[in-house]
Formats: sequence, C-alpha cells, structure tokens
Amino acid sequence: DRALERLNGNRDLYARILQSFLTDISDASGQLRRLLDTQQVAQAGRLLHTLKGTSATVGAAQLAAVLASAESALNVANGQLEIEQLLADVEAALPQARGAIEEMLQHQVQADEAVTSHVTLPHPDDKQHLFESLQKLAFLLESSNMDALTLHAGLKRTSEDLSNEQWHQLDQAIAVLDFSQAQQHCRKMITTLEALLL
Repeated sequence: DRALERLNGNRDLYARILQSFLTDISDASGQLRRLLDTQQVAQAGRLLHTLKGTSATVGAAQLAAVLASAESALNVANGQLEIEQLLADVEAALPQARGAIEEMLQHQVQADEAVTSHVTLPHPDDKQHLFESLQKLAFLLESSNMDALTLHAGLKRTSEDLSNEQWHQLDQAIAVLDFSQAQQHCRKMITTLEALLL
C-alpha cells in the first residue's frame, strides 16, 4: 500500500490517520450540502479541496478523484441542477470510501497482531541524530509539507531525555494532520534536546 510506504511502514500512525479520516468524512456530505444551500461556494470548495488532499494521503484514490472532479465542477457550475449532481456524486463516493477505509483498518489490526515488536538499542549518536531529525521535521511542518509524515514515521524514539507524553502529543497532532500544533510540540522537544547537547 503506497500510503503506508510513505509513512515508512508505521502501521500505528497509518491506523490513526485512517481513523481521523473516517471522522472527517462522517458528515462531509452534510457539511457540503449545508454550505451549498447557504450559497457558501468558496467554503464548499475549500472543504472539497481539503478532503481531496486527505483522501489522496490515506490512499483513497477513487474518492480523491471524485472530489477533484467535484471541486472543478463547483467552479463552473451554473445552476442548482449541476450542484445537485455534484452533491450526488460525492454522496455516492463517500460510503464506498468509508467501507474501504474500514476494511483497511481491519487489515491493519490483523497485521499488527501478526507482527512481533522488537527493541532498538540506543546508539551513542542517537541524541544528536534525533535533534537534527526533529529540526527537519519542524521545518517540514512549518511549510505544511506532507513529507513530514514520512520523517515522523521514521523517527527512532531511543532518547530517554524526551518523555512519552512529549512523543504522544506530537503523535496525536500528526495523526489528525494538525501541522501547526505538531510544530509547537516538535519545537518543545528540540528545546529539550538542545539544552542537553550544549
């Protein structure tokens, strides 16, 4: 699965992103209908654009394609009939995507049960490497670069100088794609390590 590959095989993060995506799309058609019913076309376009990007990120390519078409159609829609067709297309695609994502989550659970975990022993340079990786991560988060997901997934959590709570806060923000919050947590972790490296 390409989405999992982009996360360096981090199944836990992928499962959390999928779960967050399911929450995001749970009322997507209702949100879209309310925006269009109240003539908030620009906001409807932003919603379609955001959902399209997230769909592509999690590997829901078919839904991403429908949302891309809907976004384009919204920009040129001339009447209520065209808007109703756009809504019908999105509403038809969402349940299929939801089913596919739920199936992916089920496969993730089964795969997690089959994989045995192993402990990575710390290397003397881990603290410096982690510090540099967190700096790169902060930069990617600041620029809303989706490569941040891959870098985050590959971080080795061997430094005892960072608490589980710090990791948890960073993980949670990344899982819901809140790059602004993730950047703040990342900066705090950098400050903690920086003080130890001086």
